[in-house]
Amino acid sequence: MENEPAVQALTVITANEIVGHEIPAFRGAVCRAAEVMDCDLFHNHVEGGLRYSYPKIQYKMFRGNAAMFAISEGVGALEALLTNHFITLNISGRSECLVVAEAYKEDCDLRLQDRMYRHHIRQWLPFNKENNLKYRQTESFIERLQLLQRVLTGNILSLLKGLGVFVEGEVRCEILNMTENRPVAFKKVKMRSFDLEFQVNMRLPQMAGLGHGVSLGFGTLIRKE
Repeated sequence: MENEPAVQALTVITANEIVGHEIPAFRGAVCRAAEVMDCDLFHNHVEGGLRYSYPKIQYKMFRGNAAMFAISEGVGALEALLTNHFITLNISGRSECLVVAEAYKEDCDLRLQDRMYRHHIRQWLPFNKENNLKYRQTESFIERLQLLQRVLTGNILSLLKGLGVFVEGEVRCEILNMTENRPVAFKKVKMRSFDLEFQVNMRLPQMAGLGHGVSLGFGTLIRKE
Protein backbone atom coordinates (compact mmCIF):
# COMPACT_ATOMS: atom_id res chain seq x y z
CA MET A 1 0.00 0.00 0.00
CA GLU A 2 1.38 3.40 -0.94
CA ASN A 3 2.88 5.33 1.97
CA GLU A 4 2.51 2.27 4.21
CA PRO A 5 5.85 1.88 6.05
CA ALA A 6 5.36 -1.78 7.03
CA VAL A 7 5.84 -4.55 4.48
CA GLN A 8 6.26 -8.28 4.84
CA ALA A 9 9.29 -10.22 3.62
CA LEU A 10 9.90 -13.96 3.26
CA THR A 11 13.24 -15.76 3.03
CA VAL A 12 13.30 -19.38 1.86
CA ILE A 13 16.51 -21.41 2.13
CA THR A 14 16.54 -24.73 0.32
CA ALA A 15 18.48 -27.93 0.94
CA ASN A 16 19.69 -27.80 -2.67
CA GLU A 17 23.37 -27.04 -3.01
CA ILE A 18 24.55 -24.68 -5.75
CA VAL A 19 27.57 -22.53 -6.57
CA GLY A 20 27.42 -18.85 -7.43
CA HIS A 21 27.35 -19.13 -11.23
CA GLU A 22 24.35 -21.50 -10.99
CA ILE A 23 21.98 -18.85 -9.58
CA PRO A 24 20.65 -17.94 -13.08
CA ALA A 25 19.91 -21.62 -13.74
CA PHE A 26 18.15 -21.88 -10.36
CA ARG A 27 16.09 -18.81 -11.24
CA GLY A 28 15.21 -20.31 -14.61
CA ALA A 29 14.03 -23.56 -13.02
CA VAL A 30 11.77 -21.74 -10.57
CA CYS A 31 10.40 -19.48 -13.32
CA ARG A 32 9.53 -22.51 -15.44
CA ALA A 33 7.67 -24.04 -12.50
CA ALA A 34 5.82 -20.75 -11.99
CA GLU A 35 4.62 -20.49 -15.60
CA VAL A 36 1.30 -22.11 -14.67
CA MET A 37 0.66 -19.22 -12.27
CA ASP A 38 1.03 -16.55 -15.00
CA CYS A 39 2.76 -14.27 -12.51
CA ASP A 40 5.46 -11.91 -13.78
CA LEU A 41 6.86 -11.35 -10.28
CA PHE A 42 9.03 -14.46 -10.66
CA HIS A 43 10.90 -13.25 -13.73
CA ASN A 44 10.25 -9.47 -13.76
CA HIS A 45 9.30 -9.53 -17.44
CA VAL A 46 6.09 -8.32 -19.04
CA GLU A 47 4.89 -8.49 -22.61
CA GLY A 48 7.20 -6.31 -24.63
CA GLY A 49 10.14 -6.24 -22.23
CA LEU A 50 11.24 -5.85 -18.61
CA ARG A 51 9.29 -4.60 -15.60
CA TYR A 52 11.32 -1.57 -14.54
CA SER A 53 10.59 -1.87 -10.85
CA TYR A 54 12.21 -3.34 -7.76
CA PRO A 55 12.22 -7.18 -8.07
CA LYS A 56 9.77 -8.57 -5.51
CA ILE A 57 11.22 -12.11 -5.84
CA GLN A 58 14.99 -12.56 -5.80
CA TYR A 59 17.23 -15.62 -6.18
CA LYS A 60 20.34 -16.12 -4.08
CA MET A 61 22.92 -18.49 -2.72
CA PHE A 62 23.08 -18.69 1.08
CA ARG A 63 25.93 -20.69 2.63
CA GLY A 64 26.18 -22.88 -0.45
CA ASN A 65 22.45 -23.51 -0.80
CA ALA A 66 19.89 -22.08 -3.22
CA ALA A 67 17.65 -19.48 -1.59
CA MET A 68 14.84 -17.07 -2.46
CA PHE A 69 13.76 -13.74 -1.02
CA ALA A 70 10.29 -12.27 -1.53
CA ILE A 71 8.88 -8.96 -0.37
CA SER A 72 5.50 -7.21 -0.52
CA GLU A 73 3.22 -8.95 -3.05
CA GLY A 74 6.05 -11.35 -3.88
CA VAL A 75 5.48 -13.09 -0.54
CA GLY A 76 2.03 -14.42 -1.44
CA ALA A 77 3.19 -15.46 -4.90
CA LEU A 78 6.17 -17.42 -3.58
CA GLU A 79 4.09 -19.08 -0.86
CA ALA A 80 1.49 -20.15 -3.44
CA LEU A 81 4.16 -21.64 -5.68
CA LEU A 82 5.87 -23.59 -2.91
CA THR A 83 2.57 -24.82 -1.46
CA ASN A 84 0.86 -25.92 -4.65
CA HIS A 85 3.56 -26.86 -7.15
CA PHE A 86 6.23 -29.53 -7.38
CA ILE A 87 9.49 -27.95 -8.52
CA THR A 88 12.20 -29.90 -10.30
CA LEU A 89 15.55 -28.16 -10.65
CA ASN A 90 17.69 -28.91 -13.69
CA ILE A 91 21.02 -27.25 -12.98
CA SER A 92 24.35 -28.06 -14.61
CA GLY A 93 23.10 -31.50 -15.66
CA ARG A 94 21.65 -32.31 -12.24
CA SER A 95 17.96 -33.01 -11.81
CA GLU A 96 16.60 -32.80 -8.28
CA CYS A 97 13.51 -31.77 -6.37
CA LEU A 98 13.51 -28.41 -4.64
CA VAL A 99 13.43 -29.03 -0.90
CA VAL A 100 12.71 -26.21 1.56
CA ALA A 101 15.04 -26.48 4.55
CA GLU A 102 14.18 -23.24 6.31
CA ALA A 103 11.77 -20.32 5.89
CA TYR A 104 11.12 -17.23 7.91
CA LYS A 105 8.96 -14.13 7.60
CA GLU A 106 9.74 -10.63 8.72
CA ASP A 107 7.48 -7.62 9.20
CA CYS A 108 9.63 -4.71 8.05
CA ASP A 109 9.01 -1.27 9.54
CA LEU A 110 10.56 1.05 6.98
CA ARG A 111 10.18 4.32 8.86
CA LEU A 112 13.17 6.51 9.60
CA GLN A 113 14.50 6.00 13.13
CA ASP A 114 16.36 8.09 15.70
CA ARG A 115 19.17 5.53 15.81
CA MET A 116 21.50 4.03 13.23
CA TYR A 117 21.36 0.36 12.19
CA ARG A 118 24.46 -1.46 10.95
CA HIS A 119 24.24 -3.60 7.84
CA HIS A 120 26.58 -5.65 5.70
CA ILE A 121 26.17 -5.88 1.94
CA ARG A 122 28.04 -8.35 -0.24
CA GLN A 123 28.81 -8.32 -3.95
CA TRP A 124 27.18 -4.93 -4.35
CA LEU A 125 27.16 -3.67 -7.95
CA PRO A 126 26.66 0.07 -7.55
CA PHE A 127 27.65 1.62 -10.84
CA ASN A 128 26.10 2.46 -14.14
CA LYS A 129 28.46 3.47 -16.93
CA GLU A 130 28.49 7.15 -15.88
CA ASN A 131 29.24 6.55 -12.19
CA ASN A 132 31.84 3.93 -13.02
CA LEU A 133 33.70 6.52 -15.08
CA LYS A 134 33.46 9.06 -12.23
CA TYR A 135 34.84 6.52 -9.76
CA ARG A 136 37.70 5.54 -12.05
CA GLN A 137 38.68 9.16 -12.64
CA THR A 138 38.56 10.04 -8.93
CA GLU A 139 41.89 9.52 -7.15
CA SER A 140 40.91 10.70 -3.66
CA PHE A 141 39.75 7.88 -1.34
CA ILE A 142 37.42 10.30 0.49
CA GLU A 143 35.78 11.42 -2.75
CA ARG A 144 35.38 7.82 -3.86
CA LEU A 145 33.77 6.98 -0.51
CA GLN A 146 31.41 9.95 -0.83
CA LEU A 147 30.42 8.82 -4.32
CA LEU A 148 29.67 5.32 -3.03
CA GLN A 149 27.61 6.73 -0.15
CA ARG A 150 25.51 8.80 -2.58
CA VAL A 151 24.92 5.77 -4.78
CA LEU A 152 24.07 3.58 -1.77
CA THR A 153 21.60 6.17 -0.48
CA GLY A 154 20.03 6.29 -3.94
CA ASN A 155 19.73 2.49 -3.95
CA ILE A 156 17.93 2.59 -0.60
CA LEU A 157 15.53 5.27 -1.88
CA SER A 158 14.88 3.16 -4.99
CA LEU A 159 14.06 0.17 -2.77
CA LEU A 160 11.58 2.25 -0.78
CA LYS A 161 9.99 3.72 -3.90
CA GLY A 162 9.66 0.25 -5.42
CA LEU A 163 7.76 -0.86 -2.32
CA GLY A 164 5.48 2.20 -2.37
CA VAL A 165 7.06 3.66 0.78
CA PHE A 166 7.81 7.39 0.86
CA VAL A 167 9.55 8.63 3.98
CA GLU A 168 9.51 12.15 5.37
CA GLY A 169 12.98 13.26 6.32
CA GLU A 170 16.52 12.40 5.29
CA VAL A 171 17.90 8.92 4.78
CA ARG A 172 21.32 9.18 6.46
CA CYS A 173 23.80 6.59 5.27
CA GLU A 174 27.46 6.15 6.27
CA ILE A 175 29.92 3.55 4.96
CA LEU A 176 32.05 2.15 7.80
CA ASN A 177 34.21 -0.41 5.97
CA MET A 178 34.70 -1.09 2.28
CA THR A 179 36.36 -3.83 0.25
CA GLU A 180 36.56 -3.61 -3.53
CA ASN A 181 36.39 -7.10 -4.98
CA ARG A 182 37.56 -8.27 -8.35
CA PRO A 183 35.14 -7.27 -11.15
CA VAL A 184 32.30 -9.71 -11.73
CA ALA A 185 30.46 -10.56 -14.93
CA PHE A 186 26.86 -9.36 -15.01
CA LYS A 187 24.97 -9.66 -18.31
CA LYS A 188 28.35 -10.32 -19.98
CA VAL A 189 29.73 -6.99 -18.72
CA LYS A 190 32.54 -6.73 -16.16
CA MET A 191 31.30 -4.63 -13.22
CA ARG A 192 32.94 -3.37 -10.04
CA SER A 193 31.83 -5.31 -6.97
CA PHE A 194 32.06 -4.22 -3.34
CA ASP A 195 31.52 -5.65 0.11
CA LEU A 196 30.46 -2.96 2.57
CA GLU A 197 29.62 -2.44 6.18
CA PHE A 198 27.45 0.63 6.62
CA GLN A 199 24.93 2.22 8.93
CA VAL A 200 21.67 3.93 8.10
CA ASN A 201 18.82 5.42 10.12
CA MET A 202 16.48 2.64 9.06
CA ARG A 203 16.18 -1.09 9.69
CA LEU A 204 16.38 -2.50 6.17
CA PRO A 205 14.87 -5.90 5.25
CA GLN A 206 17.14 -8.85 5.93
CA MET A 207 18.27 -10.52 2.66
CA ALA A 208 16.89 -7.78 0.41
CA GLY A 209 19.07 -6.72 -2.51
CA LEU A 210 20.42 -3.27 -3.40
CA GLY A 211 22.06 -2.06 -6.60
CA HIS A 212 22.29 -3.89 -9.92
CA GLY A 213 21.61 -7.60 -10.30
CA VAL A 214 19.54 -8.03 -7.12
CA SER A 215 17.29 -10.63 -8.76
CA LEU A 216 20.39 -12.83 -9.17
CA GLY A 217 21.78 -12.46 -5.65
CA PHE A 218 24.02 -9.40 -5.96
CA GLY A 219 23.96 -6.75 -3.23
CA THR A 220 22.34 -8.87 -0.52
CA LEU A 221 21.81 -7.17 2.84
CA ILE A 222 22.52 -8.74 6.22
CA ARG A 223 21.80 -6.72 9.36
CA LYS A 224 24.52 -6.77 12.01
CA GLU A 225 22.48 -7.08 15.19
